[in-house]
Amino acid sequence: MWRPWENSALEIVENNEVEIVEENEEILPPNNPENAAGPSRGSIKKPERKHLSKDAKEIVLNVFNGLCEELERHESVLKTAALTKVSCATVYRIIKEGITNRQKRSDFGLHRSIEQHLLGPISETIYNMFAGNIIPTLNQILAELKSKNIINCCKSTLRKFLLSNGFKYKTINKRHTIMESARLIKWRNEYLEKITEYRNSGRKIYYLDETWFDTNETIGKGWSNDNVKCKVNVPPSRGKRICILHCGGEDGWVTDSLLLSAKDIKDSCLDYHQDITGELFESWFKK
Repeated sequence: MWRPWENSALEIVENNEVEIVEENEEILPPNNPENAAGPSRGSIKKPERKHLSKDAKEIVLNVFNGLCEELERHESVLKTAALTKVSCATVYRIIKEGITNRQKRSDFGLHRSIEQHLLGPISETIYNMFAGNIIPTLNQILAELKSKNIINCCKSTLRKFLLSNGFKYKTINKRHTIMESARLIKWRNEYLEKITEYRNSGRKIYYLDETWFDTNETIGKGWSNDNVKCKVNVPPSRGKRICILHCGGEDGWVTDSLLLSAKDIKDSCLDYHQDITGELFESWFKK
C-alpha cells in the first residue's frame, strides 16, 4: 500500500501524467530568468489552512469516485487534489472520514428567559450602581449580576428582560442628581419650614420671577411650496431681547413693580439670566 509520508518525492499532476520530482530539486517555470536563483526564504509562505464545508467535501468525494472508475486509487487522489485545489492529505482525510453532519446543540431553539422573580435583585443592582455614581451599561450590569450569581445569560436576553420591565437605554438626566444633593435638600427643607411658618402666622407672601421675549421672534418652519405668496411680513433683523421682571401675590401684582430691560440680541447673552445683573436687580428691588 502506498503511503504519502514514506515517499521522498513530490508528485505533480499535469495533463493526466505523473511526474516525479526529487525533494531537493526546485520547481521553476520555464524560460523565467528571474527564478534562476530560486525563491528567497522570506518569500515562501506556508499555505493557509481552510475549512471545507459539507458541500465542498461532497464535491471532492464525487470527483474522487468518478476518477476511480478510470484510474488507480493513488492516481485518482493526485488528480482529485489537482482539480479541486486541495492537498492530497485533505483528500485522503475526506475519503477516510466520509461526510458527517454537524452536531446541533442539545438546547438549540429553546427560548431562554430570565425568571420574573429576579426583577427585584436586578433592579437593586442597577440602583446600587447609580448610588455609587456609576452610569450602568449593559456590559457592566451583566458582569455585576454574574459576579453575584444572580443570572447566567447573554446580553441579548438581559436586554429583552430590562426593556420588558420598564428600563430603557437613554440619556441620564443629571438634573435629578443636582436636585437631590445634600445642599439643595437642606435649602428645600428650610424653605418649606419657613413658608409654613409664614402662612400659619397670616403674613402676606409675594413671589417674583423673570423671563424674556424677543421682539421679532417667529416660528422658523412652516408648510411652503416656494411660491411668492408664501411669505410673512417680518423684519429681517432679530430685533431686541426684552427681559421681564415682576412681583405679585395673592392680591395681585405689586404696583409699579414691572421691569422691562431691552438689549440688542447680538449684545445679549445666550442665557437671559446673565442679562439681569445684580446691579439691575438691586436697583429694581429698592424702588
